This record gives sequence, C-alpha cells and structure tokens, in this order.
Amino acid sequence: MRGEATGILFLDQEARLPRRPQKKWERPLRIAIVQSVVPDLQDFGAALELGDLQLNGAAIRQKHRRHLRLMLQGVRKMLDARLSHLRGNTNANLDWVILPELAVHPDDVVPLLLPLVRRYKCIVLAGLVYHPKDASDPDTELINSALWLIPTWSPEHGLQVSRIEQGKANLAPGIEESIAAITGYRPAQWVIRYHWSSDPLCRPLLLSAAVCYDATDTGLAHDLRNRNDFFAICALNKDIPTYDNLAVTLNYHLFQGVLVVNNGQFGGSNFHAPLKETYERKIIHFHGLAQASIGFAEISLHKFVARPAEGYEDLSPVGEWKAPPAGWTGPV
Repeated sequence: MRGEATGILFLDQEARLPRRPQKKWERPLRIAIVQSVVPDLQDFGAALELGDLQLNGAAIRQKHRRHLRLMLQGVRKMLDARLSHLRGNTNANLDWVILPELAVHPDDVVPLLLPLVRRYKCIVLAGLVYHPKDASDPDTELINSALWLIPTWSPEHGLQVSRIEQGKANLAPGIEESIAAITGYRPAQWVIRYHWSSDPLCRPLLLSAAVCYDATDTGLAHDLRNRNDFFAICALNKDIPTYDNLAVTLNYHLFQGVLVVNNGQFGGSNFHAPLKETYERKIIHFHGLAQASIGFAEISLHKFVARPAEGYEDLSPVGEWKAPPAGWTGPV
C-alpha cells in the first residue's frame, strides 16, 4: 500500500451512490471548476503582518465568507445557463465541485459547503485555509490541506458525508516555506473510488488530488501513474506557464485526466486529457488576471475506465486516446 517512489501510504475511500439505489443504475461525472479569488496573496500578506494566518480577523472573515457564498450561488446559476444549451445530458446535477488551494475557511465548511453537497449529492474538493494540525489543540503547527466531502447513501442512516483531508507535504518555496508556524504534513495519499455503475464488471473511477507544489513531486506522479484515472490539483500559484506545462505533461505521462484549479487572482485553471486530436486535449482553460470564474466539464466514465493498456482500441464514439506512454499498464 506504499508508493514505490515516495514511500507514501496510499489509502482508498469509497464514494458509493449518494442516493437510494435502484436495481440497475449508472451516474455521470459532471465537474464544476470554481476559480475563486478571495483570499489571494495580498490577503495572506496582510494576515502575516497581523499574525493571523488562519484568517480569523473579523474584516477578512466577512469578505471571505461573502465571496465564497456568492461563488457557490454562481455555480447554481451557471449550471442553469449550461443546461439551456446542452443537447445531451441535461439533468440538473453536479457530481464533483473543486475549489482552489486555501479557498475555504474551516468555519465555512458546515454552513456553505455541506448544503451544496446535500443539494446536489456531489463530492467537493476544496483547499482549506491554514489550520492547526491537531484540531483539538489550536497551538499546534499550521498545515495546508485540501478537504474531500464525500456523500454516500446508508440504508440505516440515509445520506452520510465523509470528511477526509489530503495533506500537503512540500511547502511552496519562498514565503510559505520560510514561515516557522507552517509545516508540511501528508500522512497519506487518498484515492477516491467513485462507484458509477451497478454493473459489477465496471470498476470504480479512481480520483486523487494534490495541493499545489506537491503536484511537482515526480515521485508522486510515478506512484499514481498506474493507480489512478483522474488527478486534481488545488493551487494558488502565479507561475501559470509552469502549471500549464505541468498539466500538459502529466496528463500524458500519467495517461489520465489532469485538472488544475487555481486562484482567480492569477487564473490559469485548466483541464487536459490524453486524447489523440490536439484540439480535444485541452478541455478547459481560464485566462486572465483577477477572474472569478466557473466552468463545467463532463467526462465519459466508460471512456476513462476503459483506457487501453496496449495500442488504443477506443470504446467511445467521441474522440480517441493517444497511444499510451511506455510502461503504462493502468489501474487494475
């Protein structure tokens, strides 16, 4: 269960159907990319001067919560707009919502994110503001992590929401690395097993994530290569060309979907997949500075789960995969 290159413990988390199942069922994967702007690097610079890296001050809390609330309201409005022009899958649902690094204060998870999860029965992946490593001891070192909220249906208890944190081991060079109160902390790498079909022959789609600078760890990429189908990166990064190239490189090296969700202060959120035609590989890319943006992507689960291990015999009527990179075998 440990990665060959990193020695990290890889742990599975089941994401089963979040509603009462019928005898036969299948669900899609509609992803919402929420490129929020608050807090940005200026907010953290001011917080550092005030000794408030957890952004607990009244002024920033009010500004931060209002911005997050409006972004989540925008998700609902933009979904309505998207459904107005789609010709195919027009169900008004979301399956996975992703926000950038350091985008959500822990105090806003229950009042703002959980209602979204309950409304759409969707998974949420969101970067948390710096918070104590030990929640019961506010004086412990601060860590940077992303929170998974995963809804599942229990016959005994109805809708349940699991909360797990994907830690960040490698602090960003510069300010983050130099702040003694912040420590790298990644006890495990989580792989989310997204169950999408009642057919026992269809394996789950495998999702994993990293927080910003951890995505540059080539050892992590090596260990995820044949364990995963979709890699999400929550970022607050101003070096957009580097992360654009990272997504372009990793999507083929890992032979899976790679999605970067960056803070809107710099933009550059993007989603790439290793498809044969160049115009199909870039599925989403947000450009421009100071852009609060929301976008959607829908992927064929049959297509991603059935990526070929040898040659490329495509099972989807839309698009073909590139030939897999040398040594790629795919998840088993």
